[in-house]
Amino acid sequence: MNAFFSRGARSGVMAVSLVLAGARVEAAPVQRFMLVIGANSAGADRPKLQYAVSDAERFARVLTELGGVTRANEIVLRQPTLQELIAALDLLHARVSDVRRASSPPGRTEVLVYYSGHADEQGLLIGDDRYSYRALR
Repeated sequence: MNAFFSRGARSGVMAVSLVLAGARVEAAPVQRFMLVIGANSAGADRPKLQYAVSDAERFARVLTELGGVTRANEIVLRQPTLQELIAALDLLHARVSDVRRASSPPGRTEVLVYYSGHADEQGLLIGDDRYSYRALR
């Protein structure tokens, strides 16, 4: 019984060591950014959605209240034009680049893009326009 207990104790110490080692890795600063888009309309040939914009707003609120995204690092678009979407993606890229350049020591950067609205096999439908998945990547 003594040998069993000491083997179990060693396993417990190893598990605690692994958790603490993981905690040290996670202790690096994390900057979270998000772009949240809600688009009820996708042009005349598609039915207008009722809740895409409100879903996007709620999603953004959850991430700022519970998900570690600061207000300064959030961008929320409500029924944007294609040009507004492109400008928001450029702004997001600039903010992330600025933080990564200024971070010392460098931490982890997480970026989340959330879209609630119509889409098809080619891309996101923004009003009468389409933003291709290829461009999004």
